[in-house]
Formats: sequence, structure tokens, C-alpha cells
Amino acid sequence: MRKVVLGLGLAAFCCAGCGPIQASSAIKRADDALHESRARGWDKDCPYEITAADGYLAAARDLAGQADFEAAREFADKAAQLAASTREVAPRNAKARESRGHPAPKTPAGRGAPPAGTPGGRR
Repeated sequence: MRKVVLGLGLAAFCCAGCGPIQASSAIKRADDALHESRARGWDKDCPYEITAADGYLAAARDLAGQADFEAAREFADKAAQLAASTREVAPRNAKARESRGHPAPKTPAGRGAPPAGTPGGRR
């Protein structure tokens, strides 16, 4: 009887650690995917995907801090998917932009600065 209780306690202890481990692993994968997208310059051609991935990653970190590990993992997975999608979307967007004769966007460090003359932009 004592071995059964000890075995169940050990199993419960191991399962309790799975949530934080899975959430932190998913957050790390999403963070790595975002860094790769920015390092390769794909963020300039996929601003919507990168912005959404940043938002999902921020939400994942917040949820992990609140110990909602399942939701944190789901948000981090979505962020990683969006960041990874820039691999296929960026070349297509760059080609479409060049075919229209538009130059590559020039934003500081891949951040979406508002254009001049718009609310929040320089006048």
C-alpha cells in the first residue's frame, strides 16, 4: 500500500512540473523564431505577422507569470507559428512589393514607425 501511495505521489509530482516546462519551452521556441525572423530581415516584409507574434508572446509570458501554463503554451505556440510563417510569406510579399515598384520599408530595427504626416508620426 505504501508503495502505491508513493508511486501516485511521484506521478503527481512529475505531472505538476509538465505545465511550466511545456510553457517555458514553447515561449523559448517562439522567442527564437521571432529573433530568426528579425535577423533575416523577414520582419520588414511581414509586419502583421511579427506584430501579432509579439502580442501572442507577450500574452504567453503574462499567462505563465500567472501560472496559467496551458494557455501560455497555446499562445506561445501561436506566436511561434506566426513567426515561422514569415519564412514562406516574406519572399512572396517582397516579390509583390518589388513588382509594384515600391522600395523596401526603412524602419528602425524592424519596428513599425508611423509615416510622416499621420497621427503619431512626425509633422
